[in-house]
Amino acid sequence: MPVKTPKGWYIDFRIPNHYSKRFRKTFPTKSEALRYKNFIISTYTDDWNEAKKDSRKLSELIDIWFHHFGIALKSGKQRHRILIRLADSLFDPVSSSFDTVHYLAYRSNRLNDGLSGHTLNRELAYLKALYNELIRSGHYKGCNPVSQISLLKMG
Repeated sequence: MPVKTPKGWYIDFRIPNHYSKRFRKTFPTKSEALRYKNFIISTYTDDWNEAKKDSRKLSELIDIWFHHFGIALKSGKQRHRILIRLADSLFDPVSSSFDTVHYLAYRSNRLNDGLSGHTLNRELAYLKALYNELIRSGHYKGCNPVSQISLLKMG
């Protein structure tokens, strides 16, 4: 909060999680001091108001997808089994730490194990669709970690 001084309204504050950067300034009015503080905070919003990381496991997201969307699909139970098997093979990562690197390592291991490219492309398509649907419906706030991965070229 601004403090009244003989020279005007003095404001002195730090922005959390921004290396304790300190801002100090004097203004003729209290409202100007508060506007300045709000402006500085909004400038550093990315660091200052960082969203909580999603601590749910991939298998939990798969179950949410199945109960809200997959249940209505003709092949929903089959897709659910495939996605759960995929999550188990990835050691069921926490959704906020799962990224393209994890998936690409999984895919190359599976290719080395002799799995066909068609099977891996189907798994990737299911995983992309799962994240897209959860994001679209508001059940997942992050971005799709596999959206930039392209399908394997066959032939």
